[in-house]
Amino acid sequence: MLGVVMGLTALCLETYLFLVLSSFVALLASRKIFKLYSNFPVILVSFFLTLFFLNPGIIKTGGGVTSWLMYAYRIFFRNGEEYQGVNWVNNWLEFGSVNLYFSIFILAVFCSYLVFFKKIEIPVKVLLITSIGYLLLITPFNLNTTYLFPGLLITSFSCLLVLLNIFERLSGEK
Repeated sequence: MLGVVMGLTALCLETYLFLVLSSFVALLASRKIFKLYSNFPVILVSFFLTLFFLNPGIIKTGGGVTSWLMYAYRIFFRNGEEYQGVNWVNNWLEFGSVNLYFSIFILAVFCSYLVFFKKIEIPVKVLLITSIGYLLLITPFNLNTTYLFPGLLITSFSCLLVLLNIFERLSGEK
């Protein structure tokens, strides 16, 4: 299943490597990384099969690889001049002020997450860490707030799961 999800993400986002990297960090933090390594061949095969069946041209043209090589060239050989003007603090403050209710919701859920950390199931923790990791990794390249939307969608979903998990655990204790 993880390979299929990664394949779908690769078809939708050029920044899917940030999501994959933050997922590995989250799995490492949850100590589930060893389970992932034992299933790695299955994950890899399902990833490439998903890419091939849904968009065979991406394998033929190397779509994702060429995009990443172009970005690496811009960042490392052109000294990231395209991203020099990114003021990530200002971008986040602007996003937070424009989406005040959403920002308050995310902040409240994150505080609840910290308070009830031990009561939250590991898959929910992994999802939340993955979404926050994606947002942190994409921030320096945030030329437009739309770059944040995939991470914010996953964060919203994981926040709802955190709340559901907390409510289920608290109602089960009574």
